[in-house]
Amino acid sequence: MPYRLTYGDRALFDPYTNDRVHDARLTAKVNNPDYLDFTLPPGHSLYGEVRERGELVRLDWDGACLFLGEVESVEDGIDGERDVACVGALSWLGDTVVRPYSTVAGEAGLTAPDTVDGLFEWYVGQHNEHCLDSRRRFCVGANQGAALDANNHVYRASEQLPATWDEIDDKILSSLGGYVTVGYDPLTVSLYADVHDTNAQVIDFGVNITDFSRRTDSSGTYTAVRAEGKDGLTLAALGDGEVAGGAAKLGDVVYSPEAVARYGYRERSYRNEDCATAEGLLSAAVGRLQALMAPTVTVTVKAVDLALFMDGYEHLRVGQAVRVRSALHGVDEYLMVSAVDLDLQDPGNTEYTLGAEYSTLTGQQSGYLRSMNSGINSALDAASAMGAEARAAAKDAADKAGRAELAAAAAVKETHEEYAPSPSRTEAPGEGWSRDVPEAAPGVFTWRRPVTSYGDGTVVTGGAVLLTGESAAAVEISTTGGS
Repeated sequence: MPYRLTYGDRALFDPYTNDRVHDARLTAKVNNPDYLDFTLPPGHSLYGEVRERGELVRLDWDGACLFLGEVESVEDGIDGERDVACVGALSWLGDTVVRPYSTVAGEAGLTAPDTVDGLFEWYVGQHNEHCLDSRRRFCVGANQGAALDANNHVYRASEQLPATWDEIDDKILSSLGGYVTVGYDPLTVSLYADVHDTNAQVIDFGVNITDFSRRTDSSGTYTAVRAEGKDGLTLAALGDGEVAGGAAKLGDVVYSPEAVARYGYRERSYRNEDCATAEGLLSAAVGRLQALMAPTVTVTVKAVDLALFMDGYEHLRVGQAVRVRSALHGVDEYLMVSAVDLDLQDPGNTEYTLGAEYSTLTGQQSGYLRSMNSGINSALDAASAMGAEARAAAKDAADKAGRAELAAAAAVKETHEEYAPSPSRTEAPGEGWSRDVPEAAPGVFTWRRPVTSYGDGTVVTGGAVLLTGESAAAVEISTTGGS
């Protein structure tokens, strides 16, 4: 199914007309607006119509919207061609400002909720209230802010009139974590506490990977945290020694002996005004240390998107988990798609960046990825079983067929969801899973998990998430192995 690019209700690129654009690329990165660039040649029916901040630009593929945004700039070249740069809908949250507020009543003109989920919804509501263009107002979709803080209680305030997106980024994403995504039809913004979706594709070396690199970066690695809480509170009053999470406390600092031995002593300051007790500050500081104390490992691959050639697949999207296998590089695990550079006219040049910020000391910070990887029963199963000669033959056959028939090991036989009841809203059930949704009952919580069967016999049971009950927010949970 070809791409369709429109400007308002008129086609910019449609394979069934003579109008064409070229050099079209979609660039997406987690927690950032998407960008779409293309070149408009002279003679195009919309050559004189496309202008900055004009009609909305939309990219669709196989009935799914991949991009919605507006033209940010138009540049005329010497040959008459026009380079058009578009920015995605998430940028619209940067077009309004948040008026002075506080989560404590009476401190400012506006009082915002002091819960993370409530605050996120309030920020979006403030944008909608001040945005006069109804096309740029958002519904709030999934809101898992409550799972980003153990107590779901924060103190936030501002008198600086920040842009709405800057405030969401600063007061929620940068300090607590999480992922913001945009949906279309209707325009929706969601806050997820963790990776929450899995793409059924398998990115396989020797099959659909065309380039591979792995980078380990320690520039942002710190092995000690000097913490400060409300009213100048520090950790100095607490006793020194070993604390939870494999860390140790000394004076006003918490540090990791293991990380110090491996990476040396590197200290980072940390301030959290929500912490009013030394014990609470210690717990928060240990959490911050665990997020800082290991290098960032990033895998970058160029891969042929199976969705273009095989039924049953969807495009890889930013924020999804996807399985990457390469016996040569010793990789077989689920990683998060953190960035996509999609070449619309030469998909073989599309580049995916995977695995943002997972720890080489403690494993992925993502509970969802940990759960998915625990379901991989045989490391490098299909990739290692296929010898060099067989891999070469499979790749050659795929090339000759236009990659319409890729290796059976990468194919999905079946995907379905299973459900199970539990008396707990924090611990997934260890038994009772079936495809039938349990009947609702007082004090009973329904959990859901995805199950995917691949052509090589691998069955992957995804992480369980709370579906019904007091809160369906993603939480740190216990899971069982694969089905």
